[in-house]
Amino acid sequence: MTFLEASLLTFLYFQSINMTLDQINLSANNLAMGGSGALPLLSIDREFIRFAENFEKATSEVGKIRDNLQQLVEEKTSELRHSLDIVEKLKSQQDGDYFLTSLLIQPLSLNKSTGDKVHVDFLMKQKKTFVFHGKENDIGGDICIAKSVQLRNREFTVFLNADAMGKSLQGAGGALVLGAAVQSILERTVAVQSVKQLYAERWLKNAFLELHRLFEGFDCSMLVSLVMGLIDDKTGLVYYINAEHPWSVLYRDGKAEFIETSGLFRKLGTPFTDDQFQIRTFQLREGDVLILGSDGRDDIEIDSENGVRILNEDESLFLKHVENGTGKLEKIYESILSKGKLTDDFSLLKISYRQSEPSISRALRKESLDLLRKAKAHVKDKNFDSAILSLQEAGKIHPESAEIRRDLIRLHFRKKDYKQAATLLNEYIEDHPGDGDMIYLASFCFKKNQEYGKAIDMAERIRLRNPGHPSNLIQLAELYLKVGNVSKAEKILSLAQIIEPNSKELLILSKNLEREKSLTSDGLDSI
Repeated sequence: MTFLEASLLTFLYFQSINMTLDQINLSANNLAMGGSGALPLLSIDREFIRFAENFEKATSEVGKIRDNLQQLVEEKTSELRHSLDIVEKLKSQQDGDYFLTSLLIQPLSLNKSTGDKVHVDFLMKQKKTFVFHGKENDIGGDICIAKSVQLRNREFTVFLNADAMGKSLQGAGGALVLGAAVQSILERTVAVQSVKQLYAERWLKNAFLELHRLFEGFDCSMLVSLVMGLIDDKTGLVYYINAEHPWSVLYRDGKAEFIETSGLFRKLGTPFTDDQFQIRTFQLREGDVLILGSDGRDDIEIDSENGVRILNEDESLFLKHVENGTGKLEKIYESILSKGKLTDDFSLLKISYRQSEPSISRALRKESLDLLRKAKAHVKDKNFDSAILSLQEAGKIHPESAEIRRDLIRLHFRKKDYKQAATLLNEYIEDHPGDGDMIYLASFCFKKNQEYGKAIDMAERIRLRNPGHPSNLIQLAELYLKVGNVSKAEKILSLAQIIEPNSKELLILSKNLEREKSLTSDGLDSI
């Protein structure tokens, strides 16, 4: 073979390779553009022939896939639509559960306060919202309740603001249980005469313990924080319990402040003993506003200076919102939203106190001052009868004066006229139920009059307000011993010994208790 022939063959070989590569490129582009991708191969090289065969198989598969693509898309779309239908059905069922639960809660979270002096308002915004049958609703664990009731022929307003732990349905379940239990207690208060005869302190203790024992049965799987109490409509005295709930706020004269500084109780449902059970009291004045709220009022998401969103941890910020809103719930809510976004269920309960007949604060007139001076002079001379007459005359001039009434009671007490002192104390305590000193004195006078049941009632009221009052505990133990309730006397005595272990009165009472126990034991042995 000549050089020329060899060169020509080499040229033709490489020329066929170039043409083959160009054809492969054109076929690939044709396939990419939706064509058949046919590869009319001109090369005789075995490697290219094998490639062409494989390429033809690939284009055939691509063609099949392309032909079936619409069908595949329709199948996948159908599967997706079916999955979405299932999700929609499940969501509809869940929204139905939400709706039914919210329907159950609605008649439990009601404001049925009807008093002229005490006005109650609610504002609630549950975090979880849902749409059912075209209507938007919400559901959560916050609940507010208010109702007017009568105890011992006095008008009271019962109030409750609570937050059941858990999100959405779990929290709503807790609110449902709590609401049903509270409404049952309120219905009994209206219908059962023995319940209507309870003092406010005893009623509140019984109600709280009943709720606590109910939630203890859930083994800490359902916990509730709350503020619960009663207001004496006539006097504005508030009896209340805070179980690990945000502090209650007093709005008075344009200023907001907390009325609590420490907690006494854990949430409903946590282990609890009632040995040191305590009820707090607070005296409302004309124009006062008391605002209770769940922790949703504090748990707001706010913007920081660098743009990062953080959760508020300043509980005192709510006081500023109350002041900004001038004690009005909607304005307080707007003030909170101006600072950030709610992250939890949100509820507020507002109590406004208005006296139907504004109290008249009059300075003592000259005649009264003269009579008081005479009374003091008579007391100095141990002439108690004349002192009493002077105070009675002063009381006629100023019947609203608590000071004159207290002085008159103390004079009868010093005279050891316990019957008259007890009569006056009964009347005084009706008008001034917040005066613990006078309640304690009433217990003592009833004891002297051998009215042990009344004496125990008064002493128990003091114990519920101030469980660490040593003199009251000693007196209460003595009273229980007198009525033969040895076990109760022993329990009260043990509490007093913790507070004042070296008291001589306790030592004497302990000996009397042991003697009584011995007599009881001897009596049982002889049977």
